[in-house]
Amino acid sequence: MPPGGKPRRGRPRAAATPERRRQIIAAATEAFAQQGFNGASFAAIAERVGMTLPGLLHYFPRKTDLLLAILDERDRETVALIAAHTGGPQGGWAGMKRALHELCRRNAEIPEIVQMFSALSAESLGREHPARGWFETRTREVNAGLAAMLEQARLNGEIRADADPGIIATEIAATMDGLQIAWLRMPDRVDLVRQFDLYLERLDGSIRAS
Repeated sequence: MPPGGKPRRGRPRAAATPERRRQIIAAATEAFAQQGFNGASFAAIAERVGMTLPGLLHYFPRKTDLLLAILDERDRETVALIAAHTGGPQGGWAGMKRALHELCRRNAEIPEIVQMFSALSAESLGREHPARGWFETRTREVNAGLAAMLEQARLNGEIRADADPGIIATEIAATMDGLQIAWLRMPDRVDLVRQFDLYLERLDGSIRAS
């Protein structure tokens, strides 16, 4: 501490930096959910967390950097959740259903995140959108991951030998996405978790090996 007893102002403590970054990501998530990527301004996001625009730029030089940080963080959380509930390669079809149920249940608890993700996914269909490539890659990776688990279940004799893992994987992902949009629009009429569980039951009945 310098003479006079007043601490010098300088760089924030290292321990505070990750917390501030989390605050920025949370504020941007809310802004993108409400206004979309193009509608949410960098300055407004800075104001939400009590920062100046230059201060925000210190953490994220471009709005695109912030967007991709949000998407990557959500994806890491999703991958970790699925890995925790599949039970590993031995989890099979039962483990896959359990993981999908838990993913849907988690999403039902974070409507603002699901809204942001759904809005950005639709917005990214535009050819010039900065997240277009991210969503295209993610869609391929999600479908490939689901298809690989289904193929293993088919080889294990858990689901029918004539089941097409690629088609089923695309159907599962599309059903979850579609139900989430219906739930966001009509939360009083759509029970997201129950309806997705009912879908999984019907799917199980149609592909489970006899």
